[in-house]
Amino acid sequence: MERLSDILRKYYLRFFRPVSPDASGVYSSQSAELFGARLQEEIESLTGLSLNNPDLFEVALTHRSAIDLSIYSKKNFVSNERLEFLGDAVLDLVVAECLYSRFPDYDEGKLTKLRSQLVNAKTLASFARKVHLGSYLIVSDAAEAIGVRDSDTTLADAFEAVIGAIYLDSSYLSAKEFLETRILGDIDFGELTSVENNYKSVLLEYAQAHHLSIPAYTVVAEEGPSHKKVFTVSVDIGGEALGQGVGRSKKAAEQIAAQQAMTRLKTCSNTLCNSSLDSPSTPASEPESPSSPPNP
Repeated sequence: MERLSDILRKYYLRFFRPVSPDASGVYSSQSAELFGARLQEEIESLTGLSLNNPDLFEVALTHRSAIDLSIYSKKNFVSNERLEFLGDAVLDLVVAECLYSRFPDYDEGKLTKLRSQLVNAKTLASFARKVHLGSYLIVSDAAEAIGVRDSDTTLADAFEAVIGAIYLDSSYLSAKEFLETRILGDIDFGELTSVENNYKSVLLEYAQAHHLSIPAYTVVAEEGPSHKKVFTVSVDIGGEALGQGVGRSKKAAEQIAAQQAMTRLKTCSNTLCNSSLDSPSTPASEPESPSSPPNP
């Protein structure tokens, strides 16, 4: 039975053909004078693959501003937008598989939020910069002059297009291996999930909703060598310490401290929290004197 990945590849090549194939229906490598043997070697080094169809990667690196250049119009080239379309789908599946395996206790909502953090334009552009993809892009002189080469959108689109090219040139497994070894393997998922569980924002919103002082964070300890420091951070509201966190970075320690503070605030009674955490600038109401007559 034909696999879904093979079916997708077949129909992509049928309807979204980036260059004209030769008589045998196979993509030619005659664009070598344009693609360049040296650039081909660099792309092979970048992806860890031996390219079968260099034309695919030339298209993946071609910004739409360059397709009107005479050298490209003669070769019937198109921009990388269609490969970007395919690469986007491949990337979504690889990331979904990665998160599904790594976070077995997360529900669909949490997994979707994490995936959106990994596949947005800013994150994809950072992936592209990590492998210096911008230096390989083919853009027009006019686009170069206005900084298109290094824009987040351009880099994110090119990154997805390269993923699409890897998929077509080799296989889904090759695209998955490239993403897992060169990109996803270096992601700090602990930090990623701490962004998802942004306890500092939650604590700030709680304080504002209950008319409390703005949470204040203080580094109370800093230990270890410069390359491997450990920070201890305390958070207080209205002068009262509510939580303390320890982490490899100040941000991580602050998140843990804020989480502790939220746990305490949720477990204490409203009367206790409101009376003990009021801002010093807002004096608490004085209790009625025992001798005062009751209100009618």
